[in-house]
Amino acid sequence: MKITEILRRRGHIVEMRFDDGTYINLDKSFFETLTFKAGDEISEDKANELEDASDLLRCKNRAFYYLSNSSISEKKLRAKLLKTGFAQWCVEEAINRCKELGYINDENYALRLKEKCDENNLSNRATKEKLINSGISTEKAKELCVYDSLFEQEKIRNLIGSKYKNRIYETEGVRKVTNALIRGGFTFSDINSVLKLDFESSEE
Repeated sequence: MKITEILRRRGHIVEMRFDDGTYINLDKSFFETLTFKAGDEISEDKANELEDASDLLRCKNRAFYYLSNSSISEKKLRAKLLKTGFAQWCVEEAINRCKELGYINDENYALRLKEKCDENNLSNRATKEKLINSGISTEKAKELCVYDSLFEQEKIRNLIGSKYKNRIYETEGVRKVTNALIRGGFTFSDINSVLKLDFESSEE
């Protein structure tokens, strides 16, 4: 095939057109490492090889971009890359490279996310759901989120002392706060234990 035209498109794409009416899109930075110009001959296999190499570079760069902006799990990263339109093989190679470089570590990610949930006083149930929804396996989420009644009660106290400190003394405040905490995943038993020890019912 003969290269008939090389066009710079919006963004970082260069379009290489051939005399048989076909074309390939290449990443601009990748194209700039090549020496091809209009009029050069290129085989179909070589053109496909260039396009695959360019796609892989773009996929890796996109993965690095996602990881530089936020810590995400391997599962979430894979879903984001596939949604962008990259081929499965390309996504898997990009993810493997990220793992080789230490950019993806689901174990550390899960631990950091668990710590963040605890700092925000999320219930054990809500934390487990958060981990799973963030791409952590159900098995790992269950392993990290072991129910501890005393720890749950500590988080309930923290929430009542900050988020609900005024609301609990309103009319029917105890009932409303109790319902809110239950919706947040705390058990009635843990909530009731805290209220009996630390608060008097505003309805008495």
